[in-house]
Amino acid sequence: MRMRTRSWVFVMCVLLCGGRAALAQAKRAELEPVAAAKIVRIVLRAEFKPASESKDIYILDRFVERAWLPVIGNISFTLIDAAEYKRRGKAHFFKEPVMDKGLVQIDFGYGDECSASGTSYFFKVTGNRVHRIIGQAGGWGTGCGMGEGDSKKP
Repeated sequence: MRMRTRSWVFVMCVLLCGGRAALAQAKRAELEPVAAAKIVRIVLRAEFKPASESKDIYILDRFVERAWLPVIGNISFTLIDAAEYKRRGKAHFFKEPVMDKGLVQIDFGYGDECSASGTSYFFKVTGNRVHRIIGQAGGWGTGCGMGEGDSKKP
């Protein structure tokens, strides 16, 4: 039993340390506003399809501008500030875009300050030109005391 516990601890350490090393490699992506707007529209169109009934989607205003939001049938996007996000408890949000191995990664998800999950999207960005890398999508999740994790990296 002790050997099994030690093996588990070793595996967890390798996974967590390796994950942190990968995150340390990624650096903040500097995007032109036109490219950032294209990325936001692509992600939101991938996440939300036209609905048969009206639906309100609340998105934290971090890294997003109102003018960047797409028009999708019966979907109403509302940007909220940090105070409203805290009051609501949960909302959709974008994480800060990062550059990793020549690709821009942006995470979009739903949750609160403690527990959230979502999808990672990858793009090749050259100036204002944006190309989504379809085969690179992955998932992520966070939880209080859990750290962060990715299911797929570029």
